[in-house]
Amino acid sequence: MRTMLLAALSLPLALAACSSEKKVVVVQPPPAVAAPAPGSDVVVTHRVVNSLGGTIHREPDPQSPVLATLRPGDQVSVVGSAEGSAWSHVVANGVDGYMENAQLQ
Repeated sequence: MRTMLLAALSLPLALAACSSEKKVVVVQPPPAVAAPAPGSDVVVTHRVVNSLGGTIHREPDPQSPVLATLRPGDQVSVVGSAEGSAWSHVVANGVDGYMENAQLQ
């Protein structure tokens, strides 16, 4: 027991001696996507990413940060639209964002 306690206490010192540079890595899970509430007017449809591939953006704007890049043939769930008919609100691989309709077939 005493050996384990000494080992546990000396581990941080040994790690500090190995490297003076500390790096912090933050791992965030993908955003949770809520299913439409029962009885809601949300209609979910499925579409496929076209032969050029596609990108999911945070907002319906091409300058908005890209949340995910999809390969041709990947399937997305369309849960709505934004800005008329130029953008679709999509969910794919746990990512909730917006894609230009031109990237979908």
